Order: sequence, then C-alpha cells, then structure tokens
Amino acid sequence: MDQVCGEPSDTGGFYKECSTFPFPSEAYVGPEITHKLGEKYCNVYTEWTYSDLERMEKIKFCRSYVVFYDNYKVMYAASSGNSTEIRGQLLSSESPSGSLKAVLTKVDLKGQQYLEVWRKNRKVTNVNLSTLDKHGKIYEDDEFGCLSWSHSENRILYVAEKKRPVSDSFFPSKYQEPTGSTEKMGENITPRKQEKLQKGDQFVFYEDWGEALVSKSIPVLCVLDLESNNISVLQSVPDDVSPGQAFWAPGDNGVIFVGWWHEPFRLGRKYCSNRRWEHINIMEMRAILFVLRAFLHILKQESLKLFTENTTVLWDRITLQANPLFLSKVVSVSNINQKTNLTVFFPKFANKEMLSSDTNAVWSPRLSPDKTCIAYLEEGVFGPHRQCAKLCMYNWNTKVCTTVLDIVHHPKEDEFTGIYCNALPPSCWSADSQRVVFSTPQRSRKEIFAVDMKTGIPSSLTAGMFDILLCREGSSEGSWTLLSIQCDLLVASSSSPNCPPNLKIGFLCPSGKEQNIKWVMLENSEPVSTFEWNILSITSPTVQLNPRFPCLDYEVILLKPKTARECNKFPFVVWPHGGPHSVFVSEWSFFPALLCQLGFAVLLVNYRGSLGFGQNSIMSLIGNVGEQDVKDVQNAVMHLIQEQPLDPVKAALVGKSHGGFICCHLIGQFPDFYKACAVMNPLVNLVSTLGITDITDWRYEEVGLSFQFNRLPSPEVLKTMLEKSPILFAPQVKTPVLLMVGEKDKRVPPQQGMEYFRALKVHGVSVRLLLYPDTNHSLSNLVAESDSFMNVALWIIKHLKK
Repeated sequence: MDQVCGEPSDTGGFYKECSTFPFPSEAYVGPEITHKLGEKYCNVYTEWTYSDLERMEKIKFCRSYVVFYDNYKVMYAASSGNSTEIRGQLLSSESPSGSLKAVLTKVDLKGQQYLEVWRKNRKVTNVNLSTLDKHGKIYEDDEFGCLSWSHSENRILYVAEKKRPVSDSFFPSKYQEPTGSTEKMGENITPRKQEKLQKGDQFVFYEDWGEALVSKSIPVLCVLDLESNNISVLQSVPDDVSPGQAFWAPGDNGVIFVGWWHEPFRLGRKYCSNRRWEHINIMEMRAILFVLRAFLHILKQESLKLFTENTTVLWDRITLQANPLFLSKVVSVSNINQKTNLTVFFPKFANKEMLSSDTNAVWSPRLSPDKTCIAYLEEGVFGPHRQCAKLCMYNWNTKVCTTVLDIVHHPKEDEFTGIYCNALPPSCWSADSQRVVFSTPQRSRKEIFAVDMKTGIPSSLTAGMFDILLCREGSSEGSWTLLSIQCDLLVASSSSPNCPPNLKIGFLCPSGKEQNIKWVMLENSEPVSTFEWNILSITSPTVQLNPRFPCLDYEVILLKPKTARECNKFPFVVWPHGGPHSVFVSEWSFFPALLCQLGFAVLLVNYRGSLGFGQNSIMSLIGNVGEQDVKDVQNAVMHLIQEQPLDPVKAALVGKSHGGFICCHLIGQFPDFYKACAVMNPLVNLVSTLGITDITDWRYEEVGLSFQFNRLPSPEVLKTMLEKSPILFAPQVKTPVLLMVGEKDKRVPPQQGMEYFRALKVHGVSVRLLLYPDTNHSLSNLVAESDSFMNVALWIIKHLKK
C-alpha cells in the first residue's frame, strides 16, 4: 500500500482532474448547404455534460462544427467557435427542415415552463405554459417525454402531466388558497373562477411512475398550434392508458404513441423496458404502439352542433381529410350562415388503433425518412427488467408488423449477440430508409451496427477499428455510442477505460460495405497514461454450471496501474454491476479510473445474467440471485489472483444497487477475504422492501417466482425471498462497511441501508452510514457523487492499510 495515495487533498486533486472531462450527450446534423462555389457542407450541433465542482452542479454546454464533404466523403471538419453553456433548457427539437427550433425552458425557482420557437436569430414564439393553465408540467424525461414537430411544421406535440381538479378543505380558511395540479407543480396560479372546487380531495394520493419519475402520474398528449398559439389537450386517449414517446403520423394525419396500461397500479418504468403495454380491451399491463383513428358518427340530421371551448356553432357539412388515421382529427367545416371554411380540432370524435403486438413490451418507435415504416424495439413482458430485444418494423402502407432481427439466445463466438440498448437514437434511419443504425453492448464492449431492414442482417461499423488519428491500437476493445445519423452522416462518441470520450463523424457506406466507414475526429481526448486495461473471459467451474444453461462464460474488465511495484502486486477493488441485468462496457468511467489513479487495480465483473451475452445468460440468473452471481464474482477474483499481479490480502468491494446486494453477500459468505466494503443503495432484504419498492415484480421474478398484480405474499414466498437476502449472513460479517443511501430512493428505499447498518452494529462490525438528502437511487447529483467518491476512496485506503 506504499504507492497508494492516501491523503484527502491528493485524492481530491485526482477527482478534480478527472471531473473536467466532458461527455457528449446529443447531436444534430443540420441541413445540407451548397456554397456558391459548389462545395457542400453542413453544421453539426452537439450537447455535452460537465461537472463543475466550483458551482457543485452538472452543467450542459453546446458546441458546433462545420463539415465539408464531397460524394459521401468528409473533406474538412472543424469546430465553429467556442463552447457555450446551456441554462434552463429542458428539451429541444429541430424542425424537419432545420429552419425552426423548439425549446422548452425553465425560467425561475418556481419552475415555470416556457415553450419557445426560434427561427435563425429570432424568437418567433414564446408561450408561458403556466398562465394558460391547460396542464401540469411538461415531461422532459426519456421514458415518456417528447417534443415532436408536425411534418408541416405548424404544430408541436408534447407530453405533460394532466391538470388536476382544484380541491379545497371542508373547512376553508380565508388565508388558505385552494390546491390544484399547478400549485403542486410549484406554480402559484389562482384557479379559474368557473372551476368548481372539489371538497375532500385536498389530500388524494396520486401514484407516480417510480424512481426518477416522481410527480409524473397521468401523462396527456398536448398540441401547440403555432398559428394561433392555442394549446389543445387531446382527449381521446383511454383513461387507463398513459401515453408517451409520441410523434406525428405520415401526412400529419395522426399521432402515434406508446401506451402503458397503468391499472391496477403503476410499476417503476426507469430501467424497466419489460413493462406490459396492452390494448385497453385486455386487462393486463403491457405496452403497445397506438395510433388513434378518427371517426364520425353517422348522423341522420342535416345539421350538427359543434361545441368548441368558447362558442357553439351550427354547421351543415363536415368533410374529413383523406387519411382517416388521426388522434384529434383536423376537419374542414362549412358554416351555414357565413359559407366559410374553418379548420378545427375534433378530439372527441376519435378512435384508437393498435399497431404493434399486444403480447409483448414495445418502446422507442422511430419513423423512417420516407414515412412508410416505423422501427421499434420489442421484448418479453415481466421476467428480467432488461432483456435481449427484437428489432421490429410496422409498414404504414400494408399495416403489417414484422420481426426484422430476432432475440439471440446463445450467440456463437464473434457473432452478433443481440440488441440490449436502452433506446434507438432519435434519428436512426439511413437516408434511403433501408437500414436502422444503433449502438448496443456486445459482451463487454459497445458497438455500432447497421441493420438491413429487408434482410435483417446486422453489420458492425466499429468492430476491429484501428485509430489512425491517434496512432494507437486498442479501439477494437473500446466502446462506441451513436448519437445521431442524418442524411447518412453519423455522429458518434468513442472511449475506453483509460481514454475519455472522443467525438467522431463518418458517412455510412453502402449496404454490405459498412466496415469501410472512415471515421474523422471532431474532438480528441488523450488517453490517461498511468494505467492500462484488458478484457478477460472467465468460465465457471463444473460444480457452478447452470443446469439449464451450462455453456455460458462471462467477463471481467481489468484496470491496473502501470506503476512498477516492488512486490509486483496491487491492492484491488472488486466491482460487480447493478441491475442485475446490466453490463459494464469498455468505456470511460471516471470512478474506476480514479481508483486506478490512486494505485488500485479494479475488477469490473460482468457475471452471468449480464446484458450483451445472449438471452440465455440473462435467464440463467432468474431464481439464482444471491448464489450464481455471488459465486461468479468470487470465482473471477480467485481466478485473476492466480494470473494477475493482485495482492490476495488487499481486496476491497464496491457496488451499487444489485452490485451492493452481491457485495453484502460476499462479505457474509466469505467473511475473512475482503478487508473493506463500500456499497451504495444496496438491496439487503427482499422481504422488507416488498411493499415499498416501485418494482414489486422484481422481488418475485428474480427469485424465480411469477409476479401477478393480485398476488399476496405467502409464508413460502417470504421464506424464499429471505433465503436469497444478504441480511441472512449479517452475523458472519467481519469486513468494515461504508453504506451510502439516497433519501429519495424509490427503487431501493433508504430503510434498506438503515436496516443493514443496525444489523452490523449489533454484531460489532465497523460500519458507517451516509444519508444523502434530496437524492435518488443513482446518487448522481454532484454533491452526492463527489462526496461518495471521496468517502469510498478514503474508507478503502484506511482499512487496506491495516
């Protein structure tokens, strides 16, 4: 431990140094521009995130580039000016032509939201959504949120919280304001006088969608008409379906969205793509792709009364537009008296049509450039929260759904292992609408693939890349993330465990020649020279093989310092990932990099059940949590001690969520092996979280029991859960434990950490608990993130020096 940095000031210095590396998060490719000399170029707009320790917040900034090209070959690319911080922006979206940009902003401490539209250097529309009082806050999250332009660029579609009825006390005071949805959202708006106060509803409970989606309960689809600045809340979505991820149908003749059935109660959506989405006629919770179809009742009358918000008008003829697929139908109406035409929203005369499968979970729908097909992801319901997904396609003309790329159960060596991405990129289609491009984990790497939508053949754009611009090998084992593809120009980031993100561009090559892509660097990050890394494959011993899935291996990403040591052995930190169905990929992650900077080797363990290794690997862990995953981690450690310069008496553990669950098992099942343990929001007792977590189904499914909404726990069920829980091994623990929990965690409530804290204290174990206020499961705000790293590093150094 002599070469391990142990002073808080030095540790903090390493943290400050690594925190300066920014991460690209979004990219947009502007329309093609032809110079007067015939040269073609476009602008590439990017957004990045960065940790500002002086302000103790994560900030967002933008940076633009100009790219000159000829015949799908980049001739010149460079930044066009310095970076600029983005403040108050929640969402943004470029119009189809690129001439307009919609921006959702938050302008004050009360969180009032404005929807702005910019044209070049002018703000042409600015709508104060709070004063209109049509709905609650707009959803800016990745699960439901959207900001979608109509193809005609005269309307914007978004998702917001439904306006709640204004309620009052049974015994109101003249000093007490009535409460309503807007007030609960942080806005102080006096309810309209015509609204009737609801007595006794002041404290009605509104169930939300769980972790990271707090205050999001009843989403509604809303449309801003830019010609009138009027906002319409579309009324035709069934009351028991929550819409999200919406966009305009071809010809603006409909709205397509994903609908989540939220009865009998909501289950957490974040990191859970397996939520059941269903047509309203089937009483299960599934997700489907909806389009709402407008219809007109057959009326025998010669006239029809049309009720609008402000007036009642008598009309003699209603003419539907050509395509009947629409959510709130725009109709052309002729007035008897004035003989003029009027275009209105007709929201109550609408019907829905289901586009996707009603038996599986679907998400991330993306419309092709020629507006004939919708690509989307689909996977099984319940079971593992993350699984291998299918790539499916709905043909708008034939009304047929097809599976383009199926689930991969057990991939062969060097073959495509399946789709495991959180979502398809917002822009993912090739210009000819023949291929879909995305990035996904492949074992312990992340690669970019182009899938031919006719043949279903995936082609890697990044496998075996040699980074000529940096004159170094190693990119083949690094990871790539696709940010956007527009007009066949790809914008991607690449990184590795010892190299922060680079930003690159390249044109998609013709089908069958995808690997010939030439990547050009836009932003270059130099590798950290003080440590190295590689990926190691591990095979379970015969006694630990899964009888249902025996032919499975797993991997460890090993990071170790380059500094020479007298004994040639490093103290090391073992880090299993959370999930459990998640994965470590060989990309830049500053927490493990910082530990290496301090002198530790780090083992990032992708145990069986991780994403990226095939569906069989995922399913092998069902019913075996607390056993297979724990044995995999310990087996990997013992294997690497024999092959790598690791000091067997200087081992520590770090883990988050299910990774913390594994760590707590390890120190209980191997009480003399690990000298320090630091866990963040660990799950320690499945029984005590059963009624308070936002993912009750996880507690059943992962221990091998099927979940049903009406299922109540029996003594046998509770026994099974307890036997899988780390709390059972608390009396054997000797390892000093640091616990870090988020006070607002809805996935693994903070009572879990407190329960383990008390269990260890009563048995005389050295234990410390850090409780972070206003922080959820990820502990990702900068105050909690920076403080937790410093405490983890100092805790491990302190106890490994003994």
